Amino acid sequence: MLEFFRKNLFINSLLLLPFCLLIRIKGVIKPIPYNFVSERESSIFNNLMELVSSNWVQGLLASLIVYMQALIINRLCINIALQKEMTLIPGLVYITISAVIPDLLSLSPMLIGSTFIIIAVHLLFNTYNSVAAASDIFSAGFLIGLAGVFIFPFTTFFIVSFISLIILKSFTFKERIQHSVAWVIPTLLLGLGIFQ
Repeated sequence: MLEFFRKNLFINSLLLLPFCLLIRIKGVIKPIPYNFVSERESSIFNNLMELVSSNWVQGLLASLIVYMQALIINRLCINIALQKEMTLIPGLVYITISAVIPDLLSLSPMLIGSTFIIIAVHLLFNTYNSVAAASDIFSAGFLIGLAGVFIFPFTTFFIVSFISLIILKSFTFKERIQHSVAWVIPTLLLGLGIFQ
């Protein structure tokens, strides 16, 4: 079965979706509803859960989000030449691991926040040896802040992103300010929305 995912072909990327649905079948057919802990969830996540109230739809949506995350991880590994060959194995491994973690089986703040973190990591790697990386730096900071809005512990990734930008490129003072401001914007927007 792994032979299908050894080559980076479009049809093989599409085959990741049935694999994702098969390995997460329990979360789709008999979904486990997310247990709310009011101190951990943001109001954005609570509003999202009101829109998607069916457990079955939540399980299917969670599987589709994991599939999209796997595609992003595969693209990241291909762009940074993590392996000699262009394979889809990293996304396959991510789908398999996410099927074991209970918080990723249902639509949860951790699943939604991890989507933003994965995209931010992709953007951070795009800044490597790039002269005009202001948009990637700002977007990465904004996505990390957005992930922190969904689940607070993800705000610690700001420190990791700051250090990684120092390592990946000459991180100027202006870019540091851009990254920091972008990280704060989602929290400020959430605060403005709550106190209106």
